[in-house]
Amino acid sequence: MTTGAILGIVASHRLGGNWLAWAGCGGLAGGATVVAALGAALMVSGLRLSRRVVNALSAAAVLWSFADVWTAKLTSPFSVLGQLALWPLRWRPLGLVGVVFAGVVAALGVALVGGTSLEASERRAKLAGQLRFAVTTRDLRTVVLLRRQLAQESARGRPWMGIGHARAMAGGGALEEPN
Repeated sequence: MTTGAILGIVASHRLGGNWLAWAGCGGLAGGATVVAALGAALMVSGLRLSRRVVNALSAAAVLWSFADVWTAKLTSPFSVLGQLALWPLRWRPLGLVGVVFAGVVAALGVALVGGTSLEASERRAKLAGQLRFAVTTRDLRTVVLLRRQLAQESARGRPWMGIGHARAMAGGGALEEPN
């Protein structure tokens, strides 16, 4: 958001107009872009999409924006978000659709990431931070060790026991306790 506001001030010097309007619109566009990006990251994490699928979807989104530039039309969500930053030049209500788009993506991301284990995510983040530090200090033995630990952190494809079996073991099911 701050970067968008700073870029808006820079644009006001180049394009003229009220610097406060440029800063506000740039900040709004930057904030909406960050919210949409974080929401998309949450969606990808929650859906557990593969790297290839995510790269293909990202490339399609970028190509869609290039097609908008080529045809001089506004169909891509990113082109619509760009209209927010240009409001001091020409106000288009279509820019509000960009804010709604960012909000919907963020809401979907929060809804879809619900099944992710916070403890496992925190453990992986801690290992990744240690790995980053080991790489910067060029400690090859630690890098190999941490890389191996991160590889073992992947989630199981199949649970060890089903929900019904866990409930029975807790005393709520039909399994009998041994004498």
